[in-house]
Amino acid sequence: MPTTKPRISLIIEPERYELYKQVAELQGVKIQTVLTDMLDMAHPAIEQAAGLLVKLHNLPKEHQAEIMLAADKAEGVLNEVVSQFVGQFTMTEELSTPADGGPRTSNTGSTFHSQVQNPSSPPSSPPLSSPPPEDRAKGAA
Repeated sequence: MPTTKPRISLIIEPERYELYKQVAELQGVKIQTVLTDMLDMAHPAIEQAAGLLVKLHNLPKEHQAEIMLAADKAEGVLNEVVSQFVGQFTMTEELSTPADGGPRTSNTGSTFHSQVQNPSSPPSSPPLSSPPPEDRAKGAA
């Protein structure tokens, strides 16, 4: 049965088409379904942006200019913060990858194993579940 919903044509870059096609194949759906789902997920943000644009359009021109200037300034600050965050993330990724490209080794459990092998030595720090020493003294009183 043909749909009564409006249709649109899109012209997209080949790389994007291949990406959406791959997602569709992996999900076992048509590419149109993937794109419709994406638009549905973005709908609340688009609806909010449209409402703000209507309000902006209804303001006097001088107020529109002030708001646009403030928005441009805010965008610059946000871009700077995001760039720093992405830089930190990239640096963290680089630090977590060994220079030889092999898997990263871990010392997880080394403290536990040393305690099991030598139970007579006191732990370096109290277990997380025990209260601080002053609270233990209060509880014993």
